Amino acid sequence: MSGSYSQYWGATPVDPVQAFNTSGALILRNITVPTVIKPVPGHIARVTVITQGSPGSFIFNDCARLADASLGNQMLKITATMAAAMPNQSMDLYFSVGIVLSGVPGGGAIEVAFNAWR
Repeated sequence: MSGSYSQYWGATPVDPVQAFNTSGALILRNITVPTVIKPVPGHIARVTVITQGSPGSFIFNDCARLADASLGNQMLKITATMAAAMPNQSMDLYFSVGIVLSGVPGGGAIEVAFNAWR
């Protein structure tokens, strides 16, 4: 396809996270403990580390239950160094089983925007 975005779609492109949010994303704010974000397949659109907390990492796994989280299904690990470098990280990360936050550093807090539909 050649030409500009507005030529084909009649609009100026918008931030992909805003577009994603207006089409049904949910945002879980201030998550401070390991939790199941979505027990069925889905996409993460944005991750925001609010507070890094004590040494440790935020760990996301592709599984449906906290008990199923393991190194083998780990999808994303956000260390303190990464958190400092990516204060509000947009992404399109697909989880084929479910979205589980299995690791949260002590005193840490994170915000996750993910798709609300199945």
